[in-house]
Amino acid sequence: MTRYQQIANTLRAQITQGQYPVGTRLPGIRQLAMLSGASITTVQSACNLLQDEGLIEARPRAGLYVCPPRQTSLEPVHQAPQPRAPIRLTPTSLTAEVMQQSLNPQYIPLGAAIPEADFLGMDLLNHSRRRRTRQGNEDAKYAVPPGSAELRQAIARNYATRGAPIAAESIIITNGCHEALVLALRCVTQPGDTVAIESPSYYGFLQAMQGLGLNILEIPNHPDTGLSLEALDFALARWTIKAVIVTPNFSNPMGSQMPSDRKAALVARLRALDTVLIEDDIYSELFHQGTRPDTCLQYDEAGDTVILCSSVSKTLAPGLRIGWVISPRFAPQLIEQKLLLNIATASLPQAWVAELLISAKWQQHLSLVRRRHAQAMAKMQQAVMTFFPEGTRISLPRGGFVLWVELAASLDGTALMRHAIEHHISITPGTLFAINGAFRHCIRLNAAVHWSAQVEAAIAFLGHAVRDPIFHRSEDKR
Repeated sequence: MTRYQQIANTLRAQITQGQYPVGTRLPGIRQLAMLSGASITTVQSACNLLQDEGLIEARPRAGLYVCPPRQTSLEPVHQAPQPRAPIRLTPTSLTAEVMQQSLNPQYIPLGAAIPEADFLGMDLLNHSRRRRTRQGNEDAKYAVPPGSAELRQAIARNYATRGAPIAAESIIITNGCHEALVLALRCVTQPGDTVAIESPSYYGFLQAMQGLGLNILEIPNHPDTGLSLEALDFALARWTIKAVIVTPNFSNPMGSQMPSDRKAALVARLRALDTVLIEDDIYSELFHQGTRPDTCLQYDEAGDTVILCSSVSKTLAPGLRIGWVISPRFAPQLIEQKLLLNIATASLPQAWVAELLISAKWQQHLSLVRRRHAQAMAKMQQAVMTFFPEGTRISLPRGGFVLWVELAASLDGTALMRHAIEHHISITPGTLFAINGAFRHCIRLNAAVHWSAQVEAAIAFLGHAVRDPIFHRSEDKR
């Protein structure tokens, strides 16, 4: 890092920490040079960088002043009003790259949607583990599908408190939410079938559909209200769709939340056509304020339309690989598919999670991490608005911890990712969240990180990098 960048980082930190509030005049260039022990030219370069970021402005004959943060928000993404025909996904190694970066402790982890330790419950989990270990060896046996009765009953009680009474017999324990989705797809589709999914959508789901030989039909997703029911109606009238995948609460990557009336309408539409709705419920516990949102499952009174998938990966510990799939109608087939796939989910983690879910400490933990996620998201949004160029648009999620950032249409997010990797910063390029290279001008950031000067400097670095023409495609290449 050059000397002028060091000075810029110091001034940036002083501004964001409130030492120089918005509208305040900074010390003059000569005074800053004396304070920093650097040359006037070096300090001027540092101030030029901060002006490029929009953090400060030079007023004629008045000096340098701290600017207010840019207020940006994400309007509906520009897409075709109707979905395109279903197609197969082309395999890519980019997904593996993003996941591998998340495991490297040398990187600032803004890429994969994996919460850092501050947002997880390892102390609670260790307490539960020690308690169960003292009780004997009963937990060491196979927990063959549908899985631990104790855990399934605890999950059922949790959903009952949310207004979704579910019998424990309808719950099958899985190796995380991803496996739950794969089991659901294996139950209701065959290779060559078409499945609709919101777009942009979590790249792991796209990869799973590709691996099962399914055709993918992308349905536009509104950053506020979620899956477009109007576009879905258009698709249902033109193609045979076996299933629809949706994350109605705090979708990944946009963070959208489908209103209750649209959830009910979605379930009713699909029930009338005997089309299955696969609901990803992994983020709904992480609402930032108010009350826990409802699920599509709550509107499936007959229990024949919705298959719900979830896990504790985002709330407790991703390494546990404890998830579940819920379906009164398809429970027998899900059990069969689980047995064929890997016999059983590890029994010891099931016992630890069951012990924890029924304790009062679990709800206390969720209340704490919700506040932390809300604060972390606010910091990340503020940093992006401060350091990224004018015209940048961001999502405004009311839950979860991923932030969708839409940049100039010419930006190449994958090239930006590779540049960030060289500087030990991981991000996820938008092209992963769709097929055929859509959203290549977008990136997703993980806000569930321990905020530090290093994280703030990483956001500032990215904001500076996106201004570089080298990361923008010329008109004839688009």
